[in-house]
Amino acid sequence: MSGCTKRATSTWTSCTCEPCLALRRRLGKLHRAGRITPVPHDAAWQRLDDWLTAGYSPAWIASAAGLTVEAVQHLATRSRQGRGVMARHNARALLSADIATATTGHGPRIGATRRLQALAAIGWPMTRVADETGLHFVTLACVQRGAQNRVGAQLHRGIVAAYDRLHMTPGPSVRARNDAHRKGWAPPLAWDDIDDPNEIPTGVEPTPTERETA
Repeated sequence: MSGCTKRATSTWTSCTCEPCLALRRRLGKLHRAGRITPVPHDAAWQRLDDWLTAGYSPAWIASAAGLTVEAVQHLATRSRQGRGVMARHNARALLSADIATATTGHGPRIGATRRLQALAAIGWPMTRVADETGLHFVTLACVQRGAQNRVGAQLHRGIVAAYDRLHMTPGPSVRARNDAHRKGWAPPLAWDDIDDPNEIPTGVEPTPTERETA
């Protein structure tokens, strides 16, 4: 008899060894009795599609979900070709993932750009934010003005960490505050979900130029 071919992460398997056949019979009984909660495949596929459409790379999604890059790339290909049933552990990983916790890959820059603009709106110049993040102020200035479409995960995490520390404290620069006001950049309190690309800040009307880069 051939060896077991069941993968360690699989719940259901086509392996025909005796232990796997016994497991399939047991799982079948539990499923028919309603003891096994169905995997919300549609919700997992939709979440993956939303992240890919927003501009998150497979590497970013994989690091946030605790999956391999190859697994996410395979799922992305399947999503384009008709989906089907998603493995239970993949669906659970995607549905429980916090996309902001990624450590590798590239993602949309809109949240990072808005955070840097919001800090400027309350008086934090990029030189001071650079001191907080350990990143070069030229890099931060490029992200702030929307000069690039995507940012790396480490850069994004540094900007988020600085924003979390500073966004409730007025900065020292009147010049940065005035410049941000002139450009129509929204302060932190104008946002409910600063990462939502469809959200419009309250109480601020961006100029046409800034609306194009926001």
